[in-house]
Amino acid sequence: MVRTLACVALATAAAAAALAWAGRAPTPVSVPGPQAQEPLPAERVFSFFALGDTGENLPWRSLFEGQRSVARALARVDRANPVDALVLLGDNFYAEGLEAHELVERVRVNLVRPYCRFADLSGPRSPEVSSACGLPAADRNTVPILAVLGNHDWNSAESPGLQRDAVPQFLPNWSVTRDAADVVALAPGLSLVRVDSQIILREHSTEPVRRVLAQAPGPWRILAIHDPIAAVEPPPTAQWNFAAELRRAIAETGVEVQLVLSGHRHNLQVVKLPPPNLGLQVISGGGSGRRPFRDPPFVDRVFGVETTGFVRVDLLRDATREGLLVSLYTAPAWPLLVWERPRRVARWWVERGGAARQVAP
Repeated sequence: MVRTLACVALATAAAAAALAWAGRAPTPVSVPGPQAQEPLPAERVFSFFALGDTGENLPWRSLFEGQRSVARALARVDRANPVDALVLLGDNFYAEGLEAHELVERVRVNLVRPYCRFADLSGPRSPEVSSACGLPAADRNTVPILAVLGNHDWNSAESPGLQRDAVPQFLPNWSVTRDAADVVALAPGLSLVRVDSQIILREHSTEPVRRVLAQAPGPWRILAIHDPIAAVEPPPTAQWNFAAELRRAIAETGVEVQLVLSGHRHNLQVVKLPPPNLGLQVISGGGSGRRPFRDPPFVDRVFGVETTGFVRVDLLRDATREGLLVSLYTAPAWPLLVWERPRRVARWWVERGGAARQVAP
């Protein structure tokens, strides 16, 4: 009996070790240096999380779905230092987008359960999904959930309309772009420009982005979009290059965009964008699953890690300066790894003109 118990314990420990090894965050593949050790401004003006590719829909999701693991990491960081908004960077519902026959269940599983910490459950249909959230209202940090649509969100004809009109009946703090682009005033002087890259790709027109950027109050402007706009190596051969056209449109507006947040690639990356008017692009596509860097590398990529995780953005100021502090966090690949905590692996300081440098994490 003792021998049997010892064998079971040994097998359990070995399985746990194997699980932890398989779910660990890989070593970053590209790190610039040196990292500045400068003091940062102490006053926090506005903060938000950003992550994309969150809409996993797997069997046995409670054990193996990375979305819940990342969401748990978000909640832990938020309890220590609360944010003012949650930005979702597209592919909110895999694999065919959101469909009417599964509306209630998908809102429960993909929004309310993982993001319970941030959920406003005061809508007319909230009682249909509220049991998926185990936190009382007093323990939640109800903030705006600002989403853009990704390519999977367009895979069913009804998905965009359901996300725009039906989801807010369950979650009144949810909103998604209604057009190709819009602007959300996060704080005085800080604009979030949301872009639906699928509409831009379909219509081959950057005019909506030009128009919205011209209207976006500054001096701080952050672009939220599903598809990255950085250049890749080798350059694509398509006649209409979405990323290049969008970069050119921003340059021609003369409006500064200090930070671009995107998803689509299921990992974390930092890319320096070319001047004029552009600063840093951060890819935060590890909201539910991770992928290796199979795609062509981005030009001027300065950091990357093939893992699940998210980004936190803080607008900080003091008496003499202000800037954006962009922090990248890794999260366990699976919710079974309850002993693993989110780990801040990189931070970047972005100035008004778009100049960016890495600071010690």
